[in-house]
Amino acid sequence: MVLGSLRRKSAKLGRMALQVFHGPFDALEQAFAARVAERKPVPGAAPVLVVAPSRALADRLERLLTVEKGLSLLDVHFHTFRTLADAIIEDADASDPG
Repeated sequence: MVLGSLRRKSAKLGRMALQVFHGPFDALEQAFAARVAERKPVPGAAPVLVVAPSRALADRLERLLTVEKGLSLLDVHFHTFRTLADAIIEDADASDPG
């Protein structure tokens, strides 16, 4: 699917739908901000999880949303690949009764 100058590919991973967008950086930032803005926090709903390959990029995206777009980050969680892996392991250890 083409969204302006962006391209999107979708895949299904178990119960989760994965969407990957690629294109010019400015267009990606605008599309990212629009997608996050669409997902208003709803009590009991899963949070929005943003995974970036580096802390610097995660910080950039967080700044884009808050400072440049004026969005609230209530229930928006930013991770790097590493911190996401750590959170998954921690969650698995917490739910393991043994």
